[in-house]
Amino acid sequence: MSPHEQEPGYESWPAIDELFPVAFQGVNHNRGIEYTVIDYDRKTLADRLKAYIEAATYPDAAALAPAMAADFAGYEPKNVWEKLHGDGFDQSKIMPFLTFPLDQRWIYYETEGKLLNRSRPEFGLNLSSNEFLVTVPEPRKVSETRPLYATTLVNLHVHERGSVVIPRETRGADLLGDRDANLPEATWRVLRSHLGLSGERRDDDALRLAGRLLRVALALLHAPAYQADHKSALAADWAHLPVPNDVELFGRVAEAGDLVARLLDAHVDARDLIIEVLGEERAALLAQLTREGGGAIQPQDLLVSVNYWGGAKGRWRRRPFTAEEEALPL
Repeated sequence: MSPHEQEPGYESWPAIDELFPVAFQGVNHNRGIEYTVIDYDRKTLADRLKAYIEAATYPDAAALAPAMAADFAGYEPKNVWEKLHGDGFDQSKIMPFLTFPLDQRWIYYETEGKLLNRSRPEFGLNLSSNEFLVTVPEPRKVSETRPLYATTLVNLHVHERGSVVIPRETRGADLLGDRDANLPEATWRVLRSHLGLSGERRDDDALRLAGRLLRVALALLHAPAYQADHKSALAADWAHLPVPNDVELFGRVAEAGDLVARLLDAHVDARDLIIEVLGEERAALLAQLTREGGGAIQPQDLLVSVNYWGGAKGRWRRRPFTAEEEALPL
């Protein structure tokens, strides 16, 4: 189907959960985002957890990392520390973690005990060399109708609603088992024939196709026309996608989705792509830190005093254009 053809409508298009049958929720750490299992800096997090886990006694550990000894839902700090202490600190468990949109941090990813509220071991099992569409069923905000993209662990509350992660490929409980494209068998057979592909869902053609479908979803769901045309329907359930049946158009949409994926991937530097899209002059003006009214930036100017997260009202003020921005052609 194509968005440019006269079709029966939105409900006739396949929903995301029909195209991608396997999905799981993001990691629910529920331990706060400061001085516990998450940090902006990998070494800081590693040093803190190593000292905490290797402390001689629990009181020593609590003194070294007081926030780790605080009460959280479903968290028994002393019992958790004893398990961690017995297992020992593991550097490989320090992993990149998409905490909020475009906000990449690090997490100590422990799946055996209750260091994390919901570690989602199935996420860890399917993490290596994979990629993920991060979305929300029944979104409550316009921003939640536009999916994110990740190649790392993802926080449950990247979206306030609760993020669902859709992998390109999936593996069962057996680490040595095949990784299959996250597509229904019937869908794969139809698309295999239509697109001139071959093999089974474990083979390269199917895995590549699942990745291209993820990108089609990104392109369509970030398209202003699609968002405007289906605003009310997008809040009701999983998004429905008009996947093009024209092979050339399908490829063009997937390429557009690849640009979106590269811009949204907080784990890589998108500077070259931004310059390619905007041009060097416009790109150079992005994210310039200046102080309203001029003058040197002071530490107190960097304090966040307005809450934009969750149910907070936040605040918005128009930023005046600089002379350089005014001079640039539209």
